[in-house]
Amino acid sequence: MGKDSRSIVSNVGWSVVERLCSQVVLFVVSVILARLIVPEVYGIATVVTVIVNILAVVLPSGFSSALIYSKMDDVRCYSTAFWATLILTLVLYSVLFISAPLLADYYSAEEITVYVRITAIQLILQGIQSIPFAYISKKMLFRENYKATLVGVIASALVSISLAVFGLGVWALLLSVSIQTAVSTIVLCRAINFRVELRMDLGIAKEMFLYCWKLMGVDFLNSLYSSLNSLIIGKLFQKTEVAFYTRAYNLPQMLLGSVTTAVSKVLFPVFSERNESVDCVRLMLRKSVRLMNYTVYPLLGALGAMGYEIVVVLYTEQWVGVVPYLYVMCFVWAFQPVQTCAIQAFKALGKTGIFLKLEILKKLAGLIIIAGFVYFMGDPMALAFSLLASQVISSLINMPLLKKHLGYSYGDQVKDMIESLPVSLLMICGIRGAAMLVGNLAMRIPLQILIGAGIYSLLSWLIKSENFFYLKDVALEIVGRKIR
Repeated sequence: MGKDSRSIVSNVGWSVVERLCSQVVLFVVSVILARLIVPEVYGIATVVTVIVNILAVVLPSGFSSALIYSKMDDVRCYSTAFWATLILTLVLYSVLFISAPLLADYYSAEEITVYVRITAIQLILQGIQSIPFAYISKKMLFRENYKATLVGVIASALVSISLAVFGLGVWALLLSVSIQTAVSTIVLCRAINFRVELRMDLGIAKEMFLYCWKLMGVDFLNSLYSSLNSLIIGKLFQKTEVAFYTRAYNLPQMLLGSVTTAVSKVLFPVFSERNESVDCVRLMLRKSVRLMNYTVYPLLGALGAMGYEIVVVLYTEQWVGVVPYLYVMCFVWAFQPVQTCAIQAFKALGKTGIFLKLEILKKLAGLIIIAGFVYFMGDPMALAFSLLASQVISSLINMPLLKKHLGYSYGDQVKDMIESLPVSLLMICGIRGAAMLVGNLAMRIPLQILIGAGIYSLLSWLIKSENFFYLKDVALEIVGRKIR
């Protein structure tokens, strides 16, 4: 394995470890909070969180993305990006601060005004955090990010649980992101000795903005669109349905976020370094898609196959309404790996204009799908099915552009997407068969996990899966380095 490959593997490894550790802590905290806070309170908090996150999602793709893409790497650039981002976040916060009473009237809940205005402070904190993160991305210092994130997540967990114990359940849910972001940013900046100067180069700021405004537009559309279902449920149906829907969406997100987010963090700077060769980007893209699908499909299959057991054991019977949504969400997330990789490839090649037009087309199609499903079905489950249909349509829209701009043929795209599917389906059959052997739910889950992992590994070995042996070699190399 060459030096570049070792560097990529090492940084993907640290990025995955960071995500896994933070997701494990967040998962444990979510289980504890679900037992301390009733679904109705979760519903209100979810509506507020969704509203704030619609704007928060544009920050990682803003000036920080321009920094990663740019070949410039000096304190002047980082200072310019920092102050430009701070101005942007203050504008976004002002929008939410002013519109908070209108949102409260729309949802017929006066308390939403205060909740939105306090929670929206996280926009400023996340904007500040995005610049040092761009620095460690360019320098491939993901090990430092792992330490900072872990400290922030633990601090947030302790505060959230304490607030819930004292009956402040809403604030336990709403303040967690702000606390985590503030603590992790302070730790990260101290670790890498990150500093900015009190100056801003308007020429550089303009150049960065010309690159990133389309990316921010795409992420805003994606965020607004993905949040639309939760906002509609919160308005038309009971707040408990918002909690069930969001919990079902977040469970696979927690599971897969460690993989997709970690890989995308590393892919963008890696693709950007090699963006002069389309063939090189295409080869890396194909390998990334195959590897992510090989990892993601069994995780989603296992989650869906054990959905009822997991929800009842972790969250108790009061959350059983999550299960029907969860089955659909597992299919929704199965289409995410190829889209995640494609996004990073388009960004690295600088094709942000095409990317923006593509996302607008996807969202228009998605809105038509949502309207149709809600009109004909008239219940919250319709929104879950509309999200699945939209994912299928989005994947189909991506295919011709991947072929045109990257030479990624239709046959290769389909082949890479379904390569790991047969083995995953056989694993699911084994997991459901194991459910018949044990009656106790708490004892059933470990058995299902062992049988599922065993079947997937054995079948991968028998068919000589390239991904299986690649991951095995990577694991052995990492272990070997640590032993040496």
